[in-house]
Amino acid sequence: MTLKRIALLLALTLVLTGALGMLVQRTGAGGDRARVVAPAAPPAAESRPRTVREAIAPRTVIGDYLGRYGVTPTEVELLLGAVRPVYDLTMIRAGHFLDFQLTGDGRLDSFRYGIDADGFLQVDRTESGWMAVRKPHPYMFTDCCAAGVITDHLFGAVADLGEQPQLAVALAELFAWDVDFYADLREGDSFRILFQKRLLNGQPTGYGPILAAEFVNQGQAYRAFRYVHADGRTEYYTPAGESVRKELLKSPLKMGRLTSRFSHRRRHPTLKIYRPHFGIDIAAPVGTPVHAAGDGTVAFAGYRGQAGRMVEVRHAHRFTTQYLHLSRYAAGIRPGARVRQGQVIGYVGSSGESTGPHLDYRIKQNNAYVNPVRTQFQRAEPLPADRLPEFQRLVVAYGRVLGVEGELQQYYLARLWPTDEDPFWARQAAR
Repeated sequence: MTLKRIALLLALTLVLTGALGMLVQRTGAGGDRARVVAPAAPPAAESRPRTVREAIAPRTVIGDYLGRYGVTPTEVELLLGAVRPVYDLTMIRAGHFLDFQLTGDGRLDSFRYGIDADGFLQVDRTESGWMAVRKPHPYMFTDCCAAGVITDHLFGAVADLGEQPQLAVALAELFAWDVDFYADLREGDSFRILFQKRLLNGQPTGYGPILAAEFVNQGQAYRAFRYVHADGRTEYYTPAGESVRKELLKSPLKMGRLTSRFSHRRRHPTLKIYRPHFGIDIAAPVGTPVHAAGDGTVAFAGYRGQAGRMVEVRHAHRFTTQYLHLSRYAAGIRPGARVRQGQVIGYVGSSGESTGPHLDYRIKQNNAYVNPVRTQFQRAEPLPADRLPEFQRLVVAYGRVLGVEGELQQYYLARLWPTDEDPFWARQAAR
């Protein structure tokens, strides 16, 4: 019996094993049952073009950067030669940027170098070699308005508004013929500016021109409005159409501190005696540029005793300006040279009889010294009469933004200007 039972169990096991094998075979063939499928491998990531920005480090050359992207020294030489007629890439400057455009496989396709605030160099790889072109930055400009009050100095007041020193310099230059920003400024003076802010890729990168501005100095309001002539010239005029430019600037320095005024009896700081001081002293760091106060001819440029290194310029209407204690002269400044108003003619120093770096600035009229702060000078050519109506419309539009529209309208109405039958300003005032 035992053998029979064992044989029966073996037979049953074989039957069950065969049935299970047939079931598995049908399941695999039919595909209507769950099946185990190995996960597919993820697709390889596609390589995409990319841009890499490099800040140029001191004492590096263009080949140092091109070599990182597979450009051989021989190819660098060929590239430099091809690009040189447009720009010399051996002259790249530390602190500027190189933007490299790479293909998906990492090959250099093109690059650009930021030359200056005006533009950049674009270099592209072509079938025939490298091609370069100089392009302007794609700046955008937005109109902005700012107003402030002087508590200490102009630079501080502008900085309090979140603006850069360049805006303060531009404002000071605009009113430099009427306001001496070292001698005349008082606490409580105020200003309003309508200007353009320059943007690159949405980020502020500097300033465009001032469109209109008002500066109130010791209760006197000075206003200037930008006007572009048909020939492209840009000038600034007062609301009356008079040029803001005059034959001489109030000061030949853009920055500094007034330390001594014009006087017929001043105690000399080193000689300790009283004698006349026929100029104004403006303290400034050594090397600060000194600008010609007006158009003229250099009459003297050399060393003159206590005055040290000095430049003398003769102007129209028998005016002569003198610039004392210079550290050096600007290139081309020699007797007989013609200079333009605002041109750099020298640099602040402490040569001659001097207690420290400063400029002693003097003016002669008819060979007699006059006070640079109080002397009045003639204005440049006014706006042509036939352009006045257009200009006045512009003035009121700008005045609206500055918040002085009403004052300007009343000013024009009081002058009965223009005088045609239906004056523009009368219509504006009636609104």
